[in-house]
Amino acid sequence: MKSSFRNLIWIFILSWIMTTAFGQGVTTAGMNGKINDPGEGPLIGATVVAILKSTGSQFGTITDADGYFHIPNMDVGALTP
Repeated sequence: MKSSFRNLIWIFILSWIMTTAFGQGVTTAGMNGKINDPGEGPLIGATVVAILKSTGSQFGTITDADGYFHIPNMDVGALTP
């Protein structure tokens, strides 16, 4: 009984170490949204630009046929002053 409890504790500790060690690798972010025209319809083909004021980094895309946009792989490292 004591041995199985000790093994369970070791499994928990090793799982925690692995989770924290490998959980540090995400260095990008993304932005999603929908652009509507004044009549509340989708704005097709609109250019969307996100600008990080502190560094001047720009990330952009164009809205799709339903007015939705997705900007993947934004550099979050640029947020550090």
